[in-house]
Amino acid sequence: MNSETAQVNFQQQAELYLATGNFDRAIALCQQVLASEPNSAETCKTLGKALQAQGKLEDARYWYKVAIAHQPDFAEAFANLGTLYATLEQWQEAIACYQKAISLQPNFAGFYRNLSRIFTQAGQAEEAADFWYQALMVEPIEIAEEYLDLGNTLLAQNKPEKALTCYHRTIYLNPSFCEAYCQLAEAASELKKWDEAIIHYRKAIQLQPEISEFYYKLGNVLQAKELWREAEAAYRKSIDLNPNSFLSYYNLGSVLLNLEKWQEAAIAYRTAVEINPDFSWSYYSIGAACDRLEEWSESAAAYQRATEVDPNFFAAFHKLGDALFKLEKWSEAEAAYERAIALNADLFWSHYNLALTLVKLQKFAAATLAYRRAIALNPEFSWTYHNLGEALLKTQQWKAAATAYRRAIELNPTISWSYYNLGDALSGIHAWNDAVSAYLCALQIDPSLPKIYIKLGEALIKRTPVDSDVATSYYHHEMQPLHAPEFYCEIAQKFAESDRINEAIMLYLMALEIRPKDPEISQKLEDFLEKQRQTGESNILLELEAKDIRDRYIARVVKGKTFAEVGGLWGTVSEKVSVASKYGAVSLTMIDAMPASLHWWQDFHDRMTSLNIANYNCINRDITQMQLAEIGEPYDVVHCAGVLYHHPHPLQILVALRQITREHLVFTSAITQEVIENELGRYELPASAVMFIPALDDAERAILTAYWQPYLNNNPLIGITEKAVFDMNNFAAWWWLPTATALEAMCKVAGFKVLDKGLAWDNNVLTLLLGI
Repeated sequence: MNSETAQVNFQQQAELYLATGNFDRAIALCQQVLASEPNSAETCKTLGKALQAQGKLEDARYWYKVAIAHQPDFAEAFANLGTLYATLEQWQEAIACYQKAISLQPNFAGFYRNLSRIFTQAGQAEEAADFWYQALMVEPIEIAEEYLDLGNTLLAQNKPEKALTCYHRTIYLNPSFCEAYCQLAEAASELKKWDEAIIHYRKAIQLQPEISEFYYKLGNVLQAKELWREAEAAYRKSIDLNPNSFLSYYNLGSVLLNLEKWQEAAIAYRTAVEINPDFSWSYYSIGAACDRLEEWSESAAAYQRATEVDPNFFAAFHKLGDALFKLEKWSEAEAAYERAIALNADLFWSHYNLALTLVKLQKFAAATLAYRRAIALNPEFSWTYHNLGEALLKTQQWKAAATAYRRAIELNPTISWSYYNLGDALSGIHAWNDAVSAYLCALQIDPSLPKIYIKLGEALIKRTPVDSDVATSYYHHEMQPLHAPEFYCEIAQKFAESDRINEAIMLYLMALEIRPKDPEISQKLEDFLEKQRQTGESNILLELEAKDIRDRYIARVVKGKTFAEVGGLWGTVSEKVSVASKYGAVSLTMIDAMPASLHWWQDFHDRMTSLNIANYNCINRDITQMQLAEIGEPYDVVHCAGVLYHHPHPLQILVALRQITREHLVFTSAITQEVIENELGRYELPASAVMFIPALDDAERAILTAYWQPYLNNNPLIGITEKAVFDMNNFAAWWWLPTATALEAMCKVAGFKVLDKGLAWDNNVLTLLLGI
């Protein structure tokens, strides 16, 4: 036997002594080997293990280091030294030794397991789990539960990828392990692998269909995928199995919100509150559902409760402010927004909405500060500058207001009111040229802005005092939004080329309204007027100068058209059949419900004879009772004035007018002011309202009588200035007075669109040019 073979045999014998606990013999044998072979690293390692087993740790450490000195890549010696350091609770040294051992022998699972245990003893749970995971990857085992436990640990440590691997191994070892499917789904959810999560939750449910939590978690994943209806079904099943599942009710409410089932969502959230009254988000979500239902009182109560449960819930204070704003509880809304800002000063909308509230409270200086804070948070929102301008206008800070409106226009040049209010601000500092420009821009965007022509006219007078005719034309401008004069001239020339002289003349007149001293435009206009005179046609200037706005609208649309007057007999001289004839209508009809026996019909015939109008038709009918078949086909142009407020069914009137109108309706009605105030009191109604005259009490009738009396020339206004017996078949009394806004809305509901409009009779009558 050679010396090398003998050494191996002695080494094996020493290991056997060590394994059987005969440490002294193991030590003696190692010493005997080392006497003849002092460089044997294996023997030094074995001697160290025997000494360590006897508790002689310092001696053991010495021999481990000798072994490493003889063999620097001796992985097992590093591992043994690491175990010794762990015994001494010298964790960093132990960890370093095992990390060295792993680097030398990375495919030995025992090193990873031991290092995992050391990390556990050292209180480093995350590292312990990582190295246990690596041990299982190097040397898989057949115990499903161990993979499950490690997966749970890794998932709790936010390591879903590794957890996913463990759970897959668990299921491989035990395909019926329900908990593993559930945990696998949870890990997939953490990784936003929604489809995989759904599959595994459904597998868990298949294995154990009576577990409420599985349906709840499935609902969460379905909600994350925005599969709202499937999520709703999952939450409802969870609730069926566990009616006390607060979170199932809460999340069901969230899904129902997304399904726009507002009422059901509110019920779900309220049930969640019954189960757990201490969760502030439940109250907040009730408020959100009530917002959608526009149940502002319930919304405010819910947000209020959310703030009571969580006094630091800034979003709840903000939404409470919104609800109180809707309820017009301005002071309470102010307090809510202030509290929201105190908790979170970085939310733009809290400052912006606070400013809106302060304006309602007429705290304009405070509103200005709030708008400026909002701008600091979001300098790109045009409406903040616009509304800041309004607050500054209220305090007559004209220059600052102008600056705000200019910034609003830079950000959004399509808002007509920004130009309009800029004009007001510039007028306040007498910057008349700029004011004119601002009003013109507003007019180009929206020609229906209130008093826009008046304001523009006033600015023009200030800018060019000697040219009052131009300003006057703006007061009465009824036709088109303004453009450059060249634009009108270009279009006029195109009409002239088609021999449509009247249209060309009107366009040149519009150009002159903008540039009244222009000799070229004036000459063109005069040329066309002369041509018109030579052909014997009526002078278009007379048409444009007509004082009655109804005549102007008829002149604009009636040439070559069929025309019908509805309800025009009363007063006879107010009829518009003759006006339509004058401006070129090809067919004339009078429709009125007055009995044929009354003198009004004969008076009308006499008037037509006096005006040399022979070809006209008469229909003695209430148009609400008339069928289209009775007239054959609709009239191109219809005029109706003074009828709506006499009829108990005004919308029926408008629908009937729509039925007989093919192209245009010129429609006039008395209207009411929104506020009427005199020595007898104050009568007020919103812009959207219609006054129902039979409902007026004596005090209201007295206020209205005092208002209307100066306009009536001692004639009665039946229903207001004198009481009436309202009979559904009697059209003498006044039944209704709409506001201007309401009248336009009624016409739109009946199927018309508003093309132009104008006020008369000191703003008590509105005439609309309506199109189909």
